[in-house]
Amino acid sequence: MISLYNVRVVAKIETRTLFRSWFYRIFSAISVGFLGLFSFAMMAKVTHGPWVMRAISSTAPYVPILFLNSVQAVIAVFLA
Repeated sequence: MISLYNVRVVAKIETRTLFRSWFYRIFSAISVGFLGLFSFAMMAKVTHGPWVMRAISSTAPYVPILFLNSVQAVIAVFLA
């Protein structure tokens, strides 16, 4: 069985590696900004977003994270 210490050490090293990369920083800033604006646009009464996304509260966090994961999958294909 893998001890939690080993998992923690690997996670710490991966975190340091990611934060050193400018690509990660830029992608994180762009994705947080896009997800924030998208969530605001979907929930605002000014825009005419689909009724389903405004009415069911469970879609509020689900749809933006779905977009984020899709973009990360495309980037992972190019990085691999």
